[in-house]
Amino acid sequence: MENILTQAEIDALLKGIATGEVSLQGETPSQEQQVTPYDFSKHDRIVHGKIPAVDAMMDKFAHRLTTTLTSAIRRMAEVSPLASEVKKFRDFLKALAMPSSIHVFRVEPLQSVGLLVLEPNLVYLLIEFIMGGTPEGQLKIEGRDFTNIENRLIQRLVRDALGDLNEAWNSLEPVKIELERSEVNPQFAAVLLPSEPVLCIQLEVELELARGMLILCLPFTMLEQYRDRLPGSAPEREKKARLWTRHLEVHLMEAQVEVSVVLGDAMVPLGKIVEMKEGELLLLDSFPGKPLPVKVEGKTKLWAQPGELNGKRAVKIVKAEPS
Repeated sequence: MENILTQAEIDALLKGIATGEVSLQGETPSQEQQVTPYDFSKHDRIVHGKIPAVDAMMDKFAHRLTTTLTSAIRRMAEVSPLASEVKKFRDFLKALAMPSSIHVFRVEPLQSVGLLVLEPNLVYLLIEFIMGGTPEGQLKIEGRDFTNIENRLIQRLVRDALGDLNEAWNSLEPVKIELERSEVNPQFAAVLLPSEPVLCIQLEVELELARGMLILCLPFTMLEQYRDRLPGSAPEREKKARLWTRHLEVHLMEAQVEVSVVLGDAMVPLGKIVEMKEGELLLLDSFPGKPLPVKVEGKTKLWAQPGELNGKRAVKIVKAEPS
């Protein structure tokens, strides 16, 4: 009750309104206070948390790739996952060096694509070892495009690396990974929407005294299905497929369809039909004992005999139409 005005305050307020000292108009909002339009089409998706199952898959991939590279270059190699980060696809492309060995691959049956990127330093290291060289420490980046021979040598290793990734991915669910094409310019590797969130996984490749970086870029929407899956758990894709099949069967059985029985057909001239009167007979091409076609949504699916059941006309199914 302390906020109630006294009679003296009320009289002063009324007097101020009458003389114009007190304005009845509210304050006009400034430009900074006005509402700013919000564009929902530019809303950025927020992604939180790690995916332990994918981390376990990367460990298996690194282990298999270590064996593959050691066998290919006949030198001791070691591949180690370093870090993973979710970012927009356009930001990932902007961060790539020129030139980079970029390889686009497809993952079926997930119907998605990913990128396997070898940084220039790693490319020159691998080529040097394959050709029998012995680089000491860090190689100098030449800043030129790779030659046809260099591209062929690297693509051979990339196919083997994707085979290792395929085997590691099978620990989550059966997939088939195939190399689609290779690029040097990041602009030609724009296979996803610029705002698409992607998981960028860095793997360090150590070759004796030198080392380079390999990067996997995978759409986050493709990997999000593994968020609740424990590392090393059995594939659940078939279980989910069976569950959806059962749901589909239940809803399919409740669908309403039109069923009709054709008693017979007759070819009658239009002129005779116009002249027909009530009570005239129309001969059909059927006869007693002949099965009648039962049509479901206009297509013959069953054959039946006409009859009567509980005082109503009915048909008895005698056979099914061969599919």
